[in-house]
Amino acid sequence: MNVQKAFPRGFLTDFVDVDEIDYRFAGSFHSARTRTQLSFLNGTSGIFQSGFEITGKGFSSTRRSGTISLESFIENFRKENILEISDTLLSAIIKYNKHHIIIPDFTISKGENQLSGNGGIDFSSGEVEASLSSAMSFPVSGFSIQSIEDLQGDLNLGATLSGKLEEMVVAGFLKGKDLQYQEVCIGNLSLDYLFSEGILFVDSAQIQNFRSELDLSGAIKIIESNRLLEEFQIDAEVQGENIFSEDFLPQLKGRYAIKGSISGNVTHPEGSAYITGQNIDIYGQKVKAINLKMHADKQKIYMDKSWIEFSEGEDIQIDGWASLYQMQYDLQAFTKGISLNHIDGLSFRDWGQAQFNFAIKGKGSFENPECSGEIGLTSLQLNKNQLEPLVAKIHLSDGKLSLQADQKTAMKAEVNFRTQEVNAFAQFNEIQLEPWFINAGLNGLSGFMGARLNISGSYRSPEEIVMRADFSDLKVFWEQNRLLHMGSFSVGLENGRLSIPDTRLLFIEDGFLDLRGKADFYGSIDVAFSGKLPAKMVELLSDEISDVKGVFLVDASINGLWDKPQFRSNLEIQKIQGQLPYFSEKIREMDGFIIITPEMIRLKDICGRFESGKVTLNGSIGLNHYPDLMTNLTLSGHSLPFHMPNLEAMMNAELQLKGDQKRTELSGDIILLEGEYSRDVDLNPLNIVTGRSREHEQEYEQKTTASFLDRIELDIDIKNRNPFMVDNNIAIIQLKPDIHIQGNLRQPVFTGRAEVESGVITYQGKAFEVTRGVIDFINPYEIEPRIELEGNTQIREWKIFLSITGVPENLKIMFRSEPTLRDGDILSLLVFGKTVQEFIEGEKGQSSSPASILAGLLANQLQNNVKETTGLDSVQMEYQSSEMDSNLSQVKVEVGKELSRQIMVKYGIETMNSKVVQKAITEYRFFENVMLEAYQDSEGDYGGELQYRLEFR
Repeated sequence: MNVQKAFPRGFLTDFVDVDEIDYRFAGSFHSARTRTQLSFLNGTSGIFQSGFEITGKGFSSTRRSGTISLESFIENFRKENILEISDTLLSAIIKYNKHHIIIPDFTISKGENQLSGNGGIDFSSGEVEASLSSAMSFPVSGFSIQSIEDLQGDLNLGATLSGKLEEMVVAGFLKGKDLQYQEVCIGNLSLDYLFSEGILFVDSAQIQNFRSELDLSGAIKIIESNRLLEEFQIDAEVQGENIFSEDFLPQLKGRYAIKGSISGNVTHPEGSAYITGQNIDIYGQKVKAINLKMHADKQKIYMDKSWIEFSEGEDIQIDGWASLYQMQYDLQAFTKGISLNHIDGLSFRDWGQAQFNFAIKGKGSFENPECSGEIGLTSLQLNKNQLEPLVAKIHLSDGKLSLQADQKTAMKAEVNFRTQEVNAFAQFNEIQLEPWFINAGLNGLSGFMGARLNISGSYRSPEEIVMRADFSDLKVFWEQNRLLHMGSFSVGLENGRLSIPDTRLLFIEDGFLDLRGKADFYGSIDVAFSGKLPAKMVELLSDEISDVKGVFLVDASINGLWDKPQFRSNLEIQKIQGQLPYFSEKIREMDGFIIITPEMIRLKDICGRFESGKVTLNGSIGLNHYPDLMTNLTLSGHSLPFHMPNLEAMMNAELQLKGDQKRTELSGDIILLEGEYSRDVDLNPLNIVTGRSREHEQEYEQKTTASFLDRIELDIDIKNRNPFMVDNNIAIIQLKPDIHIQGNLRQPVFTGRAEVESGVITYQGKAFEVTRGVIDFINPYEIEPRIELEGNTQIREWKIFLSITGVPENLKIMFRSEPTLRDGDILSLLVFGKTVQEFIEGEKGQSSSPASILAGLLANQLQNNVKETTGLDSVQMEYQSSEMDSNLSQVKVEVGKELSRQIMVKYGIETMNSKVVQKAITEYRFFENVMLEAYQDSEGDYGGELQYRLEFR
């Protein structure tokens, strides 16, 4: 500081001019990492470094001038979890001259983000002139303000300030790009604003987000007479014709339109609003349409018959009013019925025609709200069983909410919101269990029980709740026979502890199950059950399991913590007998153990014995990485009596199931000791005449949702020790299979070949000795054997060769002969034992027509097919042709049914002389070889005959 100029007449004179002093100051400030003690910074912490320089001349307001340069650095500044700033630089240049202060440059920067400005103020007139601008990209690392810490996107702000301090005018703009707050996508924001005379004007503010646009405009009066208003005065409009909720939150869907205006203040608003919406989905809850119409008249806000539509004819109607000034309301809401299928939380099953309905009216003050009404369920069905309608009355007043139902199920509950206490009571006199069993897939089970529930205490803490549930007279029946029963069973909750006293369930065949347990809200659990369960209950799993005897001895416990319970169980299989699916013999005895620990499920020495052999199962299922199960099971079978429709087999098996949740493989070997396949096939004689076979349409199983069966891959070899027999309506052959099973358990794929060692094919009563035969499995989509068989037979001087090819559902037959014959002669030879020429010679030159031969060829097969399909006891078909006149050809069809061992009635229809004649016939058998027959036809003829039959052998 140069003070010499302040004493122009010398230091010893009394004339001093301080405005002539030149000065320059420089300094720095560094705060330690400690909390400050200044009251206005109370609760802050951080490091603050600053450097400054002041150069100038004079001190009085009329002659002072100079420049201040300031640069500060802020590190880890925090204010009670409200504000956090780190690594931020602040710089400014301030010039002063007499009554003027000018800031040519002011900058706060944080990386690429900054706020800059300039301006000045004249203290003599109070005039201010300044401008600010900023460019920010959120989130900013090391910079957060509690209310906007979850903001993302780019934000630009511009402002100009002018006028006197008490009449400041601020004008500017705010623009945002790709803005997002938490999970809400805001999009792009653009608005211009002006603040003057205490009013903030917003002109054409717009939010644009993908397809959605929302326009806002208006004014808010904030200050009056230099004082902040307690209630801001508002005059604003909002409009948006296409607003899509999925543009803002991907979890939501719907198209909305909004139009509204408001004026006045919050407690005395005036205006209107109209909101519509279509095709709405709110977190899974679908709403077809909404229509909300409101208006306000400074005293009340009215809801003008608004509605929310879930589906056609299913809506909620709302109307009434609320006063923010009087703090009162009068509202009502009702619905005639909403299908439970249209309520998202209940859509896990089909509720049929069941509907939820309510009618609620409320009137009172915000401080002490009141309402009353009814809620109900109608047309509720459980597996086509109609349930009683459920209706409950609700009432809210004096801080108490009560609910009461007056049906067979007595129910009453009350919640006091002021004391935070709850009291509830429910009594079920006779709960029918059959619908619930059917719903769980346990057909054949039925029963009933009574239940009583009491709850009381404070809901402030679960430990203050006291609950007791009493179940009585439990009876469960299986196919009208008692399966289990129990006199009483209780569950209690008090002081945060849940307890189940010693209880015994009694089963059929002297079975029982004892259980007890306790748990608390601190996380501990201790439950144990043991007993002797009748193995007959296994029959509930499948209709193909029958005649089960024996017991399961159970000893199990669950203890530890709720979030990580330790389950242990010992299940002893003791002397089980019964019929299982896919086995032709009953299990004579099955024993073994299933041991469950937190680490694994272990199957130990499970052995089942049949009359002919036995099967053993051992292994484990690892639980350490649950739900990823590590499986390692081994099945060993000796002389297993396997059975399926048309298939009987005796086999040895060595199989292993190994893998985890992603991939599991069933591998091993199956050795056929003996077996027989007896499925009949259809060899259509018409194919031989026409040379056609029906087109085989391949049907492939459609891919369904992946399941556990899809993850079990197969790698099994099938071989034989003895020949495998095929014995059906056309063949008796011996096979030597060499088959490999791949694919998965849902869709196994057979590959390989079965060769025919020897056999006989029977066709039209003639036996063909098999000379060659193979059965190939080449279809990659289903188990479909492709058959190739060749054989021959000798008929008089001709050797007939037979070839059968194709799949079982579409076999193609071909014949040839040595010496060579035409196809018609071969068929005639097979069916009648004569060639066509021999028929002509035998009939003295009159040959049978092709129609006669074809009719004779097909008659036997058609007769058998009709009898099998209709259940008739007699079917006869005849055809006689005439070479002279085709109109004289005769067709005769006759069907009959035995009414008893002695009486049979028949109905016949035939063509005679170009006429259709119908005939009714009755046969009465006196003895085994004596029968009386009587008939009458549509031509008026009638008659009868007495037959005597004598057989010679």
